[in-house]
Amino acid sequence: MDKTLFERCLVWYVSRQYQELGMNHSQFAARIFPSHSSPSALWRATRNGIHGKLRSLSLEDCLACAEVLGMDIESLFWNVRQTIKSGWTLEQDVKNELPETGRPRKNKPTE
Repeated sequence: MDKTLFERCLVWYVSRQYQELGMNHSQFAARIFPSHSSPSALWRATRNGIHGKLRSLSLEDCLACAEVLGMDIESLFWNVRQTIKSGWTLEQDVKNELPETGRPRKNKPTE
């Protein structure tokens, strides 16, 4: 199985689960990164990336995610694997749900 596919599906799955539990991104981030000075920024880098680079999840991060969701890591990983088997693709990644930011490019006339 592709590592990137699994990790991005994991982020997508975790995001859906904590939202179903009534948590927002900041509340979830504070619970999985309690000792970090800016947990929201860390989770945002994981979900959406910074300057096109996505932050990877460590095993410790995955354990924390599972705990906050009220499951063990084996169940979390199994659910992610089943989601992929059901047809989940990178096109469904949470980072693709964001509108493009920044100023639109100017069209240069072609000669």
